[in-house]
Amino acid sequence: MKDFIGMVGRRAGVIAPLSALLTRRDLGIGFIGALEPFFDWMESAGLSVISLLPLNDLAPLDSCPYSAISALAADPIYITLQDVFEIKHIPELRRRFDEMFESREAELCRNAEHIHFGDARALKVRMLEEAFKRFDEREYERDTRRAQEFRSFLARNRWLADYALFKTIKEDRGWESWLHWPEGLRERDPRILADYRLKRAPRIRFHQFVQWQFHLQWRAAREKAAARGILLFGDLPFGLSKESAEVWSRPEDFDLHFKMGAPPDWYSKLGQDWGLPAYRWPEMKSRGHAFWRARIRQAAELFDLFRLDHAVGFFRTWRLEKDPRLGHFDVEPEETQRERGSEFFRMALEEAGRSKPVAEDLGIIPPFVREALSLLGIPGYKVARWEKLEDELRFKHPSDYAPCSVAVSGTHDTPTLAAWWEEMPKDERSLYWDMVQGRPQATPPDAQGELPPFAAAHEAILANLYSAGSALALIQFQDVFGAKERINVPATIGDHNWTYRIPYAAEDLLSDPALVEQARMLKRLAVESGRAAKNVKHP
Repeated sequence: MKDFIGMVGRRAGVIAPLSALLTRRDLGIGFIGALEPFFDWMESAGLSVISLLPLNDLAPLDSCPYSAISALAADPIYITLQDVFEIKHIPELRRRFDEMFESREAELCRNAEHIHFGDARALKVRMLEEAFKRFDEREYERDTRRAQEFRSFLARNRWLADYALFKTIKEDRGWESWLHWPEGLRERDPRILADYRLKRAPRIRFHQFVQWQFHLQWRAAREKAAARGILLFGDLPFGLSKESAEVWSRPEDFDLHFKMGAPPDWYSKLGQDWGLPAYRWPEMKSRGHAFWRARIRQAAELFDLFRLDHAVGFFRTWRLEKDPRLGHFDVEPEETQRERGSEFFRMALEEAGRSKPVAEDLGIIPPFVREALSLLGIPGYKVARWEKLEDELRFKHPSDYAPCSVAVSGTHDTPTLAAWWEEMPKDERSLYWDMVQGRPQATPPDAQGELPPFAAAHEAILANLYSAGSALALIQFQDVFGAKERINVPATIGDHNWTYRIPYAAEDLLSDPALVEQARMLKRLAVESGRAAKNVKHP
């Protein structure tokens, strides 16, 4: 079994939400089919890893990937409709797809300033319903080869029974909270659930069919990525929405009396209330962490690398009832926290197999957490703008980062490099620029004349990141082109979050002269830093 460094070698990659990858045939949101043309651009830029946001299923109007309604189900919004067998091969459905694509609703989705998750999701679900109807009539009822493949998929993924039932009941009851369902449904009376499964069998089967389509398409995409030496880097959200299939079906694992969040830090001086139900860690442990084992096994099936969100939460979780300032950690003392987290990550390594977990260890992290992760060989993140020397003033040069780490230009929660460069106080910018240029960082900074605008400093800042000792260096797509649009602003709600779109169709990334020039620059940096494809070991 290869460790992280043995698997990754020395690579450069890109951070890009799948929802952001537009094509010439989309609904204003990215989907699995956008990956292949995006891989073409990645290869031209010397990039061999793509880091994605979570792909979990969300409520009909939601866009935040960290408030999923299922720990295991994927959002149907990412399915490539034109590759669904029935839509591809039945002329009537192909015609309906073309009509949908040319409809006023689809045009509004494409021309909107931000991604319209709800509208795009509704359009896709309607087409998937048409495809399923044909599948049910032509394949399932006749028990064809494809029907048998579908049944085999269900047998391998038994979690689908509860998920599909939960989503069907949610739809039938207008998406009201499951806490308001009739007692028999709310408390999961076996007889009542069996009756519901029988009564609504076709709709339940539809939701299972949708997940089958996602997995078929994702498996094909992963095979194409592997053939090109590209690693897929997924993301497992730490928490789940209270209105999720697992919170309803596994009440023994969740404590609805408490919510999870984060203690006061630089994102929020008052702390954060995520509104997500707290885990019952002792009970989970007593059942062998079955919930998390299933999640990690699935992540290993879908991805080469996967990010375990909020890594510190596996050691100690911030719980609260109302005011986040009055929250507390769910376990003390430090030794107990270390033991719990270390045990969990040992299990994660076992379940991951050939895939590799990466710990999201950003924010206020006690030293023992990173020590424990380091002993297990699990990499964490290095955000260059946050990595300081012991005096907390001067910046640490990326070449000093440990190989077992992931160096990043930023995250979905930070300003882009261009925005940060302008917002940063001049003294701090001077120190950072001295570090990039390899000059001693004076405190207070020596006057070096006018600091360059970001456009002039851009390539040097990226080259500095590529020089990192980290096995993997990742750049946000916005940072490739010096854009300022953010993916998320923590502790805020609005259309500005999670709706970023790359302003170019993936098929056009290799035809625009400016984009081609940026790709050449990245390829040059990859070659100079030893991160080019010729130095990459294929998985």
